[in-house]
Order: sequence, then C-alpha cells, then structure tokens
Amino acid sequence: MIRISTSQPDGAAVYRVEGLAVGPFGVELVRVLKMALTGHRQISLDLESLHSIDQPTLEYLARDRDRFVISRAPRYLDRWLEGLRMIDSKSGAAHAPPAAPPVTCRDP
Repeated sequence: MIRISTSQPDGAAVYRVEGLAVGPFGVELVRVLKMALTGHRQISLDLESLHSIDQPTLEYLARDRDRFVISRAPRYLDRWLEGLRMIDSKSGAAHAPPAAPPVTCRDP
C-alpha cells in the first residue's frame, strides 16, 4: 500500500510518500508524479516513510531527478539513487544494479 499526500507550504508543491512503492503502487506513484510535474516545474519529495521501492519506480526517480528535490529520504534510498547517478554519469543511462529491488529496509 502507498499513501501520497500533498501540501504547498510557501507555494512549493511537497509530496509526502509513505508505504510501499512496488508493483501497482509504484506505477501509481509514477503516475501521480508525472501529473504533478505538468503543473509545476519542480516538486519536493518527502520519502522518509517510504519502506520499499521497485526497480522501475527507482529508475524513474533517478531519470527525472533534475525535476525533483528530495527533501527527506531513508538511507537505503539515498544509497540506491547515488549508485544510479554514478552509473548514469559513466554510461549516460540510468540502470539499477542487477538483483536490486524490491528494496526493503528499515533504518535503525
């Protein structure tokens, strides 16, 4: 299950994502973000309560990262996105390492 809530403090669009972004829930997150980006040049994502993400959703976040400001994220997600950035900068394409998601982690 995924929960996506929005707020607009100071006029900026902030999307808080909680739960699981896997399978149909990952597809729903991508759909909501694509719609949000049609109305805003850039949006802020609070992913601190995101517990799991699948590879297609992770790759979408990495591919369009210039349009998102990730204000908060769990450590596992920061590490995966940084890994994709390194791969992307070397090869020019965003790919997740083999056997990656679904990634589930609860930081201590």
